[in-house]
Amino acid sequence: MQAVINMDASYAVPRRHPRHKINVNLGVTPFASGVRASGLGNDVSPRGLGLFAPVDLNVGDLIFIQLAIGASMKFELPATVRHRNGFHYGVEFEDSAPSEHDMRNICQMLIAGA
Repeated sequence: MQAVINMDASYAVPRRHPRHKINVNLGVTPFASGVRASGLGNDVSPRGLGLFAPVDLNVGDLIFIQLAIGASMKFELPATVRHRNGFHYGVEFEDSAPSEHDMRNICQMLIAGA
């Protein structure tokens, strides 16, 4: 008996917002410990961020992401860990983060600086 695998793209759930590649230094501070670690953002959308950070986080953890655009624009964004593979994380920005419109502007600035 052979297994049949349906690779029909209609089963895939499309993302609400496309991801854009970036290469941005950032800080990651788990809410639970308050200890900041340095990390690297590698993709971004108005609703989330892909990042690498040598810190032990679990799916569901609340974190704060610190990033700077230029010398004068600094942000601290609350986010929840939604995916983990080693020290690579996918996080979703919390509703208390800047509005989606503002996040789009932040994303554009990050993409332009990448």
